[in-house]
Amino acid sequence: MTPSLLELVLASALLGPAPVTSDAAATSDAAAPSPAGPRDAPLTDPLADGPPTGAAIDANSTTGTSGQVILQDPFDRPAVAPDAQPTPESSSSAGVTVAIPYDAPVPARGHRYPVELAPNVRREPVAERPKRPAWGGFGFFAPGALIGDWGDFAAGFSHPVAPEPTASPAPVAVTIGGGGRALIAGRYLLGGKGFGLFVPTMAADWGSAAVTGGGGGFDLGVAIVNRRRWLVFPFAGVGGLGYTLDVRNNTNAPLVFGGAPVATSPGAPATIDGGAEASFGAGFATFELGLGFERLMYGRQQGGGLINGGELGLLMSLGDSVWRDAADVPVVGAAPARMLALYLRLNIGGGGFLWRDAPAS
Repeated sequence: MTPSLLELVLASALLGPAPVTSDAAATSDAAAPSPAGPRDAPLTDPLADGPPTGAAIDANSTTGTSGQVILQDPFDRPAVAPDAQPTPESSSSAGVTVAIPYDAPVPARGHRYPVELAPNVRREPVAERPKRPAWGGFGFFAPGALIGDWGDFAAGFSHPVAPEPTASPAPVAVTIGGGGRALIAGRYLLGGKGFGLFVPTMAADWGSAAVTGGGGGFDLGVAIVNRRRWLVFPFAGVGGLGYTLDVRNNTNAPLVFGGAPVATSPGAPATIDGGAEASFGAGFATFELGLGFERLMYGRQQGGGLINGGELGLLMSLGDSVWRDAADVPVVGAAPARMLALYLRLNIGGGGFLWRDAPAS
């Protein structure tokens, strides 16, 4: 029985379109593209193989598209592979995109890519903490000069022919000496020194008188500047100084040093016969206050070398001292010996130190 037209329409609606042949299906699948989403993309291991030749890297991004490995530059600047050239067509405002060789290693996501910087990209050096001397010491030879008061001993001379000296002692003296200092923990300096003192000869109508001396002491300083090239330190010290007064009488009459004897004081004035010489001595404790500065003329790699510097300070006697003759008898009536002088010494020497990092500022 032949189906009617109405029956055929109803059957088509209920059963759907008729199936196509296998050849038609293959042709239809090849001609009509099917949409693919993220779930349809094949899964690949980014560590299994390197990116294909010409793959691009964005130096300032962390994500990318298929066929790209997006990495961060470890120096926060565009990184360029040694054998690669920028690809302008892939550049963007986010960073510089460059190509890498096929066999370049690909790090895991979030790791930094170990790409060497190109020659035209400068790597910033790591700042090295400055060094300073910590332990050690130095020694020095120290010529210098003093200007001040040695005591008014010239007024103690009397002579029947020339009662008054023609000149007073010079206020300037020359010193020659040396010493050394130890640096402790980069902060404290313990020093010692010795020196000789030479006051120019005082000329008079009856002859001459000259003062020489020698002294030394110890001092303690604190480094207010301790750097690779400089040490600057104030210091204070104590010590002692001795004077020697050499007198020559060039006349035939006796020369008297001192005044009238005092009943309450031991000793007597000293008499120097015509054409004779005599020596007198005095000594006292001293106090010193100064500022030292030393220039290290070598680097810390050498460990030791030349050190030049100087000292500027005040040297004073801690009390007056009477003059005594060669028999240790006090000379009465003569002005006592004393000292109050400013000095400048130039230190020439060398030494060495152990170095350590300077404290962070």
